[in-house]
This record gives sequence, structure tokens and C-alpha cells, in this order.
Amino acid sequence: METILPYHNYIVVTPKGDIEGFQQVEDANAYILGYFVEKIDDIGNNSDYVYVDNTTEQLENAVNISRELGVYEGECRIYDLESLIENIRNSGIFDDEKEEMISKLMEEEIDLNIHDYQMDEFLINTKQMERNF
Repeated sequence: METILPYHNYIVVTPKGDIEGFQQVEDANAYILGYFVEKIDDIGNNSDYVYVDNTTEQLENAVNISRELGVYEGECRIYDLESLIENIRNSGIFDDEKEEMISKLMEEEIDLNIHDYQMDEFLINTKQMERNF
């Protein structure tokens, strides 16, 4: 039997449950940094957001705002994709649901949200990668 490998090695799960795939963990870390930079740009001068510890140092402000966004919205997490697929394969769900989830996770462009299939249950025991920032 031929073993089919996923296109990606790692996935990032955003606070909203969207999944992005990456071959290198460094690329996943860069995506997370970009995710927060985009959020900071979106906030702009929105007066609904108040950041108490802002300083005059732009980089330090960005770090503080990103940290508060992580607390407010949740954090992006990096998972080992093979570990996730293994957890799905070993689960007690129907085989056709397993195969559908796994096939979507193996694609180059992952079009999947963890809430669509209640995948958060599988992520509990999935190997999580440490972020580099």
C-alpha cells in the first residue's frame, strides 16, 4: 500500500478556527507575526481599543498590542499535521468523516475551519509546536 503524505508539515489554527498550512515551522511563526501586524493595522485609530501600556517605541507598542489581542481574541497555535491526522484516524468517528477531514488537511490549499467538523477535540492531543517569539 502506498503511503500518501500531506503537502504541509504544520498547520496554524487562528482564533476564529481557520487553518493555514506550512512546510516549515519558521513559516508558520512568520504567518502568526503577520496575522498580528494585520490586526494592528486594522485597529488603526479605533478608539474602542485602549492599550494602557503603550510607549513611544513603535516595536514595543506592537508587541504589547499583539499580546492584548491574543488575550482578547485568542491565540494562533501551531500544530504538527501528521499528529493531527493520526488523532483523526484513531478517533471513533465514522470512516467517511475521517477521510473527508484528512483529505482536506492534505491539500496544498487547506480550506477548512476547525469548527466545521468539531476538530478542536482532535487538537487536544495533537503535538503543538512552540512559537519563536
